[in-house]
Amino acid sequence: MPRRRPSAAMAALAVPAALSLAGALAACASQPAVAVVGEQPPRREFVAIGDQVVRLEPSVARTLHEDLALTVDQAWGALPLAYEALGLALTTLDSEQRRVGAGGQRVQGRLRGAWMSRYVDCGTAANGLPHADSYAVTLDVLSQVEGRADVAAASVSTTVKAVGRPASVSSSNVVNCTTTGNLERRVAELVRAEAAKLR
Repeated sequence: MPRRRPSAAMAALAVPAALSLAGALAACASQPAVAVVGEQPPRREFVAIGDQVVRLEPSVARTLHEDLALTVDQAWGALPLAYEALGLALTTLDSEQRRVGAGGQRVQGRLRGAWMSRYVDCGTAANGLPHADSYAVTLDVLSQVEGRADVAAASVSTTVKAVGRPASVSSSNVVNCTTTGNLERRVAELVRAEAAKLR
């Protein structure tokens, strides 16, 4: 996923790049295996949303690597099932790179029973409640299985990027959210669970 330099007027409103739609088993060799975007210092810029003033920060995608104690084939066979179990609709399925993704996934409140604040941080309201649980959150999630075919030591790398928008306010402004790391870990947990079912 390419890095962006925000313009002066929109320094903290980077819109996540849409994951390209791909048919089953379509190769995406022109894209990097897994996008890794490093930390950026927060920018203290603010925008009014309804009756609240929200600090905006650059959108940062983070990648988490998890060891699975599975072969590559076992992990790859279970990865799309893990996304299905999470309620993430696939927009990328690349068998050559062993990569799947859910781009532009809109979530309101909960993702398969879990409050969105478990997975992303979009800031906190004046009443102390997390914005992620009330905002309309758009997720871009990308996972890739890596490892050798002859050793049960595969790993899965998952990148999450998210933005949120107040559902009750008519506004073009979006708030960049940061991942808590729990969604990436949940993908790995479900890959292990789904692989066990396939054995």
